Amino acid sequence: MLEATIGGKAVDDVSDVELPKDVAGLVLLAAERAEIVHGLLADGRRLVEQIERLVCALYDVPDELTDEVIAHAAARAGVSTPADGVTRG
Repeated sequence: MLEATIGGKAVDDVSDVELPKDVAGLVLLAAERAEIVHGLLADGRRLVEQIERLVCALYDVPDELTDEVIAHAAARAGVSTPADGVTRG
């Protein structure tokens, strides 16, 4: 739990780690870390979508099929829609 709370930056001497002194502060810290992780995942999904679109454009894939490629990539990632929720075509 400590490693997850401090963002995976494990240290040998835990006495150097500063955590909130109360449960509310710890909950806030955990929520902030979760928001960062969700943001990074969303950024990664957007990058994957952009790359898929670029590859499809390079191979002159029709827009309708490109949207299917994007949907398939989102499904592989466990997401039901493209990263930004917008289907282009």
